[in-house]
Amino acid sequence: VDLVRVPRVYAESLAVEAMAEQAQAIQFEVKNKLAEANAKYKAFAKSHRHLKVFKKREMVMVFLRKERFPVGIYNKMKPRKYGPYKIVKMINDNAYVVYLSSSLGMSFTFIVSNLFE
Repeated sequence: VDLVRVPRVYAESLAVEAMAEQAQAIQFEVKNKLAEANAKYKAFAKSHRHLKVFKKREMVMVFLRKERFPVGIYNKMKPRKYGPYKIVKMINDNAYVVYLSSSLGMSFTFIVSNLFE
């Protein structure tokens, strides 16, 4: 016959239960206040955002960062904006294909933040 110890059952303390409920209430309140504050920050940031939408065959200037150039070609005396170039295709609201000359030797796809009217 195997003997198994029976675990002791402790009486639950009302003070511990009250403290646990209070901690949960505080966590819930903090979570709600953080959500409210983040919603305010998001609304403020969104109010300053400008939606840029270009059409096909529209002429744009292209901003080229030094990372887009092949190694050894970029120097600080090169112009930062090139163009105007035609938009060939709209991939989505954030990305466009621009017709660049092949002598630049880089991808033709650009995001909106690198395009200017």
